[in-house]
Amino acid sequence: PASKCVPRAHRRPPTPRDRPPAACAAAVKMSPARPAVRSRSAFMVPLAPYSAGMAVAVDALWRFRIDLWMDLSWILNGCWPKWSVTFLFVFMMLGLMGVQTFMTCTSVVPDSIGKAKPLYAFRQVQPMASLITSAFMEFMIKVGVVCLIVCAVYLMEIDFEVNDPLLLIALFALLWVFCFSISLVFGVLIAFIPEIKKIKNMLNRPIFFISCTFFSLQDFSPEVWPWLTWNPLVHFIELARYACYETYGDAGVSLQFAVEVTAISLFTGLALYHTTWKKVLSR
Repeated sequence: PASKCVPRAHRRPPTPRDRPPAACAAAVKMSPARPAVRSRSAFMVPLAPYSAGMAVAVDALWRFRIDLWMDLSWILNGCWPKWSVTFLFVFMMLGLMGVQTFMTCTSVVPDSIGKAKPLYAFRQVQPMASLITSAFMEFMIKVGVVCLIVCAVYLMEIDFEVNDPLLLIALFALLWVFCFSISLVFGVLIAFIPEIKKIKNMLNRPIFFISCTFFSLQDFSPEVWPWLTWNPLVHFIELARYACYETYGDAGVSLQFAVEVTAISLFTGLALYHTTWKKVLSR
């Protein structure tokens, strides 16, 4: 090589390029380890999995804004029963109260059978006692919430008059009987098949959006009504709004359907409990 022709005093120190591969590997092993420097991308959260969900959420919010603007335009044009903020408050309150009553009752009451298991050692305590106690407690909580809302409306001096209070009270009591019946069925089934609890929680998700909570049944054409009126909560909520405002109308809903569904569900729940309550105790 050319370095042999250069005097020793003027030779440059050897570099890794001048070393053979084996010497380079040994030098790398003997050199102290340097701390690894993270690249900037290592600290960044990958947004690709969330981009589709964000797009769907933005689209849903935009659609909700358009629907809200249309509802406000209908109110200003006099298409709603009463042009006031009171009607909007009552409209949303009845929808949320009906759906929350169903979801709370079906979530808490079926679990009361398993929570009261140590008490079944006494003959006086049966699974039905725990179900009725839990349902009664939830019922009293909802009654207290309604009383607080009425007091708040009174203190704020909001002009509000219920058109048919007896129908409203009857619908509220009928709704609780329906919720208790569904909870009784789920409670017995969960005692035998615990996985049904996951199915119940999964079914509760869409109930919030298909029960006319934020919209009215009359917002859709009559051809779409059969896809929504199979849900008994739609009848309870729409009839409750009709009980408050007669001009709201009761098109597409029926009190007879709500009573029949409640009676059938109550009979089914009691029959199922009567035939399996001893097996529930043994499990």
